[in-house]
Amino acid sequence: MTGESYRKRGGIGPSVCHLCLRDEESIKHLFAECEEALDIWKGVCNQLKIKCSWKHLTVDENLKAWFLLHPKEIAVPFIVLWGIWLHQNKILF
Repeated sequence: MTGESYRKRGGIGPSVCHLCLRDEESIKHLFAECEEALDIWKGVCNQLKIKCSWKHLTVDENLKAWFLLHPKEIAVPFIVLWGIWLHQNKILF
């Protein structure tokens, strides 16, 4: 759960991203704007030797772009998103 969704449910807590400790945490920030997450995307793309298409867009927009540019690597963004989510939760909890 991001700080954004926690607050929507009435929770009170930190709103800072637990990965970069700089910006307000949201789904868009966690998966598409956080410099730590973007470094993970760059590393994955470098390992696969493909052009990194993940940018400061919404997650939906990034997924659509990925599927158009990398149709043979369709599982990769889901694996990376899951890894970022697990890493964030490991830090948080």
